[in-house]
Amino acid sequence: MDLQTPVDDTEPLFVVEKRGRIVVFENDTTAMNTTNFLNLSNISTTSEQGLLGLAFHPKYSSNGYFYVYYTPTATLSIISRFTVSSDANIADAGSEEVLLEIPQPLTNHNGN
Repeated sequence: MDLQTPVDDTEPLFVVEKRGRIVVFENDTTAMNTTNFLNLSNISTTSEQGLLGLAFHPKYSSNGYFYVYYTPTATLSIISRFTVSSDANIADAGSEEVLLEIPQPLTNHNGN
């Protein structure tokens, strides 16, 4: 699990789940509503695999770019760039641009 925010403590919080989901919720102790920001449903999550990282572009507020690190199969890791949709709480799942593919000889030590 990973917890990220694009800019500062006033932004929504993004929770990265190993099983492939990024959930967004308001950074407010009284608000408990969550939204599925992105769901990478067909990924390998055995051993030390899964959705392993999230990073926001330094100009996320103007370009909507964010990056994820995940294992689509037991023998491959991918770093991809996505774009947020017109709804700031939902990613454009079809915007994926694969930036780097890393062959993984083992199912563990995929790092993040």
